[in-house]
Amino acid sequence: MVAGPIERASHLLGQFQKPRIFDYSFAVSGLRLIIWGLFKKIVIADNAAFMVDEIFLDYTNQSSLSLILGVVLFAFQIYGDFSGYSDIAIGLSRIFGFDLMLNFRFPYLAQNINDFWKRWHISLSSWFRDYVYIPLGGSRVSTWVSFRNVLIVFW
Repeated sequence: MVAGPIERASHLLGQFQKPRIFDYSFAVSGLRLIIWGLFKKIVIADNAAFMVDEIFLDYTNQSSLSLILGVVLFAFQIYGDFSGYSDIAIGLSRIFGFDLMLNFRFPYLAQNINDFWKRWHISLSSWFRDYVYIPLGGSRVSTWVSFRNVLIVFW
């Protein structure tokens, strides 16, 4: 649950109150998500972590190409960890009859940085937007205050 998704009370609380009846197709989709999440975590993230650790434990003696490879692999590692854990949580919740929101939508295929944040840890990004950025004034303020708001959210 720490990796997400972060559900809104309005979406989740009602699900606790209604009786849940086992739905085979919903449970199968949950099991598929669990398997896909485990693949991302174990195969992608853990293997990338092994290589990233090897590169950055001795970064002063690495070539520029090795360091670039380490950065790219680290990007896959954090995606595999966060997205894998989210898929496992969503899948488990489906088996028990709960519907949680999708949390990652292929963020590395985004067209730009704005699109990236709409695809990366969707529930966390929307929480920061709704409960921090917008109450601070969002982008409907001066340029400097808007810049400050972005720094507060992403720092």
